[in-house]
Amino acid sequence: MALAGSWQVAAALVLAERIGRALRKPTVEVMLSCTTGELGKGWVYARNTALDEIGATIGPLIIALVLLLKGDFRTGYAFLTISAAAALVSLVVARVNFPLPSRLERGRTAPAGDFGSAYWLYMLVWYHTHPHHDTGRQVYLRWRASCIKASRGSDLVLNSL
Repeated sequence: MALAGSWQVAAALVLAERIGRALRKPTVEVMLSCTTGELGKGWVYARNTALDEIGATIGPLIIALVLLLKGDFRTGYAFLTISAAAALVSLVVARVNFPLPSRLERGRTAPAGDFGSAYWLYMLVWYHTHPHHDTGRQVYLRWRASCIKASRGSDLVLNSL
């Protein structure tokens, strides 16, 4: 993105990133599933989600800091290459140290326990606070309306360029 000279190139880069994530995500899920035997599924996936959310939060904060300090988007995205390089280095280290992730799995996965009262209370509150009486058609119509609103917003943005 730091090297994108136009919005068309930036859009192509965003599309390429989304496609890359779609290809990468199943591989990550398989590697995570190979480590659940000792730690348990909940802990492994929770840690992965937490790290993902931290990265999704820190990136925009770095961009905002650069803009606050009178920088521009190119400079901000250039700073983000540091974390991209760190991710690539950690990928190489993981590949060298664990060439076959399936060997990480030891025995059976952690046993699932009974759901406690806190879980059932949470589910009860969630059920009563979320719309659950919608028919498939109502869900579709709400989704379609939000898509129309989003397309109108993107038309306004594109027309202003």
